[in-house]
Amino acid sequence: MVGLRKDKKQHTKKIHRLMMETYEPIDNQHLYHAHHKNEIKDDNRLENLEWELKGKHISKHHKGKVLSEETRKKIGEAHKGKVLSEEHRRKLLEANRGKVVSEETKKKISESKKGQVFSKEHKRKLSESHKGHLVSEETRRKIGESHKGLRHTEEARRKMRESHKGKVLSEETKRKLSEARLGKPNQFLVGKGWWNNGTKTIRSKECPGEGWVRGRM
Repeated sequence: MVGLRKDKKQHTKKIHRLMMETYEPIDNQHLYHAHHKNEIKDDNRLENLEWELKGKHISKHHKGKVLSEETRKKIGEAHKGKVLSEEHRRKLLEANRGKVVSEETKKKISESKKGQVFSKEHKRKLSESHKGHLVSEETRRKIGESHKGLRHTEEARRKMRESHKGKVLSEETKRKLSEARLGKPNQFLVGKGWWNNGTKTIRSKECPGEGWVRGRM
């Protein structure tokens, strides 16, 4: 470490970082770590240094490292109530852009979140952060495929019903829901047919073997 002074303020920097910033400057340096190619930390020759994305660099040095439950608990407590600035969020987003998560990691994340209950305040913040967020058709397709065959438990259904009680849908939302379900049987069976967007789907009397036909109200 070396001590630097600027505008009457003291700063400290690691030598290998200072070397790279001086002789190999790049854009968005805050997203990168200065990495020793030969893994020898005090070998600060310029030819032994390179820029590496923070996430990749941290992952490389922590590969195979298992944190104890006590350490995990301490990390969790240290981050409790911590609010990230917009700048910090932007940097994290940029650092993780294009990053592919393995199936094993996805499984671990899923298991770690099982039984997790979000507070109303947390749900509200999540809802606000997703406002205006557009999901691509490719992402919708992937989400649809990942949910195929999944069934909600009775407890989950009950919670969903309660969360929607008293909720008023806008005309725009109703229109989108109607278009999405057009031609699909509605879950509410009325009489001897399905009602869908004002259209009743009934068994054809003329051609009973031909299946279902649609008729207006």
